[in-house]
Amino acid sequence: MKKNAIIVFSISLLLLVNTSYFWVKLPVLFDALISFLLFLSFLILIVLFIKQLKKGFNEKFQFKKRNINIVVSLFVLVIIYLFPFGCINFEKIIYGDDILYIQYEGVANGTTNLKFKNDNVFIEKSIFFGIDYNQGKYKIKKDTIFLEFDKKSNFNRKNAYCTFDKLNNNYTFYYYNGKFERPLPMKVINGNYSKLNQ
Repeated sequence: MKKNAIIVFSISLLLLVNTSYFWVKLPVLFDALISFLLFLSFLILIVLFIKQLKKGFNEKFQFKKRNINIVVSLFVLVIIYLFPFGCINFEKIIYGDDILYIQYEGVANGTTNLKFKNDNVFIEKSIFFGIDYNQGKYKIKKDTIFLEFDKKSNFNRKNAYCTFDKLNNNYTFYYYNGKFERPLPMKVINGNYSKLNQ
């Protein structure tokens, strides 16, 4: 087992990163702790890779097991670097493409995202010292999108709504979540509001 420790460690790290869609839904302290541990594990794997590479150079890459350790750890490091939230998009597999994706960027690059999917499903994700993830159903009446959360929103609300600013060239939405007196202005990142009505 000790001989395979680097391979097991690398593959475990890759699996945890690629299943982040599921564990990110845990309460904020848990997902923040897991994220920190994954970042620490990534740094440890870099150190292990460098050590293995140095030994490989000294041995002129004659040992098959060490060569496998080097290749596997390098592969995992590159994949995680290129796809830090995983290379499998489970959200797309489960819910399909975004019909509309809007975002508010607050202080310290914290964001609140709303993604509207088929079958009147929406997903709210807030990223700020951890990730809060909620979903629910939406209904449209005129220029307003009414949101009803399955549980509660990141702002501890069961209901919220967005209004569409037809006069703004950036197609801004205003998200009324009950937490703040003023609505959050959200810009369209992807998609089209008119497709929600289809």
